Amino acid sequence: DLFVVPLVQGRRPADWEEAGRMLLAVEVLSPGTARRDRILKREWRPEGAVEPLVIVLAEYFADVLGEKRH
Repeated sequence: DLFVVPLVQGRRPADWEEAGRMLLAVEVLSPGTARRDRILKREWRPEGAVEPLVIVLAEYFADVLGEKRH
């Protein structure tokens, strides 16, 4: 898994409390944890959201790079 947190006064935070918030979290799926990752942990919703947050990476990067999808 990958977590991105903001710098604290120009340096990496010493712990989660100091980081304060996460900018990005990436879940890496593996065969051993696929059921847990795809079913139990899948329905994360930001507070107040009606639908779960789903990012289709191929569509996102095509949009960012200005590429049209076929």
